[in-house]
Amino acid sequence: MGTVTIPPRNPSVRRPRSASKRSMRKKTGRPSHEDYVRRVWVALRLEPLQLEECAALAQLPGVQARIRERPRAFLPTATALQVMLDEAVGEVDSMMASCEDATSQRITTFLRIWYHERGTVTQVAQALSLSRSHVVHAVQRRALELVTRRFLDAAWQVPQSA
Repeated sequence: MGTVTIPPRNPSVRRPRSASKRSMRKKTGRPSHEDYVRRVWVALRLEPLQLEECAALAQLPGVQARIRERPRAFLPTATALQVMLDEAVGEVDSMMASCEDATSQRITTFLRIWYHERGTVTQVAQALSLSRSHVVHAVQRRALELVTRRFLDAAWQVPQSA
């Protein structure tokens, strides 16, 4: 009978604690607030067919109310999500446009190029004469936080019955 030789484990190559078997299992239960934030950030750049598959966002009460308003719309989930995302971006955009400080103006420019025109962060950086890194870490982060907060506030609202 042949023997099987197991190569020695290289002690310098360790699996990070976050990659343990327990943490790699699929999470069950209700998504956390951070999960919703990540999903909204991703949804801002999705096409309608992809938005239609956003089950976690679609189950929020405000989104469900929008879907019920137009049940016969083509891609009702995508339509409701797109309208709500557009409203959130519009509200943040108009609020920032009314402010005179540089940060607010940068957020307005970021939303115009990145969201409305579907441009890249590099294009935003060129328009603002800033480094791409600064745009990502300061301008984009703040803009997406504001839009996400506005979207989730509307999405979590339980509609009043008439």
